[in-house]
Amino acid sequence: RKLASQNMPVRLSRGMAQALPYRSGVFAAVVSTFPAEFIIAPETLREVNRVLQPAGQFIIVPNAVLTGKGAVEAGIEALYRITGQRGSSAQPGDIASMFAPYGFDVVVHHEQCKNSVATVIVATRTRNAGD
Repeated sequence: RKLASQNMPVRLSRGMAQALPYRSGVFAAVVSTFPAEFIIAPETLREVNRVLQPAGQFIIVPNAVLTGKGAVEAGIEALYRITGQRGSSAQPGDIASMFAPYGFDVVVHHEQCKNSVATVIVATRTRNAGD
């Protein structure tokens, strides 16, 4: 609605991350927030590399941790732990080694927000996947 109110084109499409319905090299960035495991599948990484321009960025926000001190935040964090959605042991080097074979250099950031800390993975396309 915001784009339409500014008379800007709104183009939505639907597809699978492993077979993106776009030409090669058309995007400066691809963003995925709170994705499922498909996001690090080899097919997904190859496809994202394909649609990115040289030096394009694949930005992933895989998770956030609530830092508020209230009972609601504590309860939600407890549920995340119980369901196995907390406590990942992946280190930045592990993440970088997962992306490297697909033509990406990776930097992991932890962004402080008002009531949370978000993990942000910035994978920069450095070459074609498999080169």
